[in-house]
Amino acid sequence: MPLPLAGLGLRLGAKAVSSALPSPAGPRGFNINVQTDIREAQRMLKRVGERNIPLAIAQSLTATAKHLQKVQKRSLRKYLDKPTPFTEKAFGLNMAKWKDFKRGTMFARVFAHPIQSRYLEYQVYGGTRNPPKRANIVPGKETRVNKYGNLTKKYVQTQLAKPNTYVGKVNGVSGIWQRYKSGRQKLLVLFTGATQYQKRLPFFRISDRIVARELPKQINKAVRRALNARGS
Repeated sequence: MPLPLAGLGLRLGAKAVSSALPSPAGPRGFNINVQTDIREAQRMLKRVGERNIPLAIAQSLTATAKHLQKVQKRSLRKYLDKPTPFTEKAFGLNMAKWKDFKRGTMFARVFAHPIQSRYLEYQVYGGTRNPPKRANIVPGKETRVNKYGNLTKKYVQTQLAKPNTYVGKVNGVSGIWQRYKSGRQKLLVLFTGATQYQKRLPFFRISDRIVARELPKQINKAVRRALNARGS
């Protein structure tokens, strides 16, 4: 009698969960642990004659995490305005280790690298971002920016080297100003204090959805491989 693969996958799917928790230090950093009920997966794979059960589960967890990593990268373009190539490389991956099978806990992890996490966390959690030094800098309305909407790396340094630019306050607005011969003054860079952010990037909601859908698929693939090997 053939095994009901879809049914097996659905039962496991109810136990396939993502662990969406902030880092121990608080809302600094974010990651997803792709994990499953090892006992249930073990029963499934043992039933179809899979010999290397720890490896099969580890491969399924890792494949799910790799898929989630790709989806999270695509989500940056969907929810953020013109993310840079550096931002799109934010998400790293820890593969599942089959040796953890004996401990009864196996997982693969998708996480944000520390540098990108420092600013992406405000898109995930929202909140107030205080300036790293004296003030945050924001391009003026007429300031030329790169294709990602940011100032170029040496823009401030280059502008301050010009004789007609200065740091000051005009009509209560602090920033870097450019003075023309006509007397007109142009705001190049605005200095701001703390910045408020709203939640924009649904990192955890996306992860929960992808893990619940993808992990049963990967376990079912392992089941099919075992069945094919047994039938060959």
